[in-house]
Amino acid sequence: MLEILSNRFKSEKIPPWFHNITKVYFGDIFSKVFTVGTLFLLIRGLSVGDYALFTVFYTVSVLTPSLIGGGINRAMVRFSAEQLSLTGEKPLELYTIGFLFQIVLYAVLCVVIVLANGDMLNTLLFGKKIFGVALNYGLIAGFGYLITQSGRSIYQSEERFGMYIKTLVIRQFSIFFTILGLFFLQLLDFQNAAKSIMVVELIIGVVVCRHIFRHFNIKMILLILRDRIDIVKDFLSASKWLIAYTVALVVFDRLNVFMLSHLSTEAELANFGVASRYFGLALLLLGSVSAVLLPLFSRVERQDFNHQRLFAVKRLKNTYWLIVPMTILFFLLKPFFIWVNGEQYCGAFYILLVLLPCIWIGLMFSPLINIIIARKKLKFLFLMSAVSLVTSFIGNYYLIPIWGGIAAAMVLLFSHALLNISCGLVVVFFEKKVE
Repeated sequence: MLEILSNRFKSEKIPPWFHNITKVYFGDIFSKVFTVGTLFLLIRGLSVGDYALFTVFYTVSVLTPSLIGGGINRAMVRFSAEQLSLTGEKPLELYTIGFLFQIVLYAVLCVVIVLANGDMLNTLLFGKKIFGVALNYGLIAGFGYLITQSGRSIYQSEERFGMYIKTLVIRQFSIFFTILGLFFLQLLDFQNAAKSIMVVELIIGVVVCRHIFRHFNIKMILLILRDRIDIVKDFLSASKWLIAYTVALVVFDRLNVFMLSHLSTEAELANFGVASRYFGLALLLLGSVSAVLLPLFSRVERQDFNHQRLFAVKRLKNTYWLIVPMTILFFLLKPFFIWVNGEQYCGAFYILLVLLPCIWIGLMFSPLINIIIARKKLKFLFLMSAVSLVTSFIGNYYLIPIWGGIAAAMVLLFSHALLNISCGLVVVFFEKKVE
């Protein structure tokens, strides 16, 4: 009897999407244990100069595949979830085209960079020739990351969140134990860390690709591309603004690192690199929520304006108070932060302090962007991201030479607030129907 009542309570009181968010969130928490461990080992094991190099390496390894595949993957999640809700069939031709297109485009980009004048390119991108090796290693690691993220987007669109999380956990676990081995063998420097992560990223990418396409062969792929190419055309037509938005957002999120490398010192870059990694960890729940909400709101039956507005209002009411405990906890953790990271990264704490309201705003408003995407207001999203990108560039250009990493954090806070709050206001107060 108790079991029946319990199941009834679960089915009536707790919606399935909340269970999915919980699953993804705790999976993220588990994977981030390894991420924090890796971060600690790198911060304590690398010199300030090496960590500045690692910051560039990490930025390139994430930025480049995100530029190539981030928009396509996000658009594929939205489009595939909609197609699945309409037809009940997986858009296999879209998966195939998406993978192949990203791999070819990434390979072409790498060839162009390799053929370019190395010193000139490094100076153009980072302002210093010393970061050239970080660029090369980052591109190679990024290829594996590109494939992994493409595979995870397919799991996300099909709401196979178990595989979505498993892939992330295996990746973070492998990187952590690789870096841990280097640390105990006293071999941890930038070169060894970058090479090890490169190998892990490539192996994980191959495994994910093999799992996705394990039942495919070349003949099947060619037949899919020949017989159902129309859906790919529909996808590109429906998703061009979403792809453009994601590209602008990726550049905006990583612009501060490139401008710090041009306009400030290696110490400021290293401090910002430490703070930005903790900033990313603090937004852990945000990633979990968005991973579930994007395919959820992309379903046809979930595109009711009143339902979406109610969700948005509840979201804002349930999160606005978080700034108080976040601030108290942050200041209590200052001694621990400095003890963990070392006195050389004391400046990173104050950069993170500036980013604290950005974390709060992101938790409140950023999930609502998934509703904007579901409503297909994609041109608006792109325009707002473009405004934020231009604002970020101007602010960084004039303020980084004066205040260094603190300035980069201030500009990031203002630009993020501009994008997220404007989208939140649109969801709650404006647009009442999907075009």
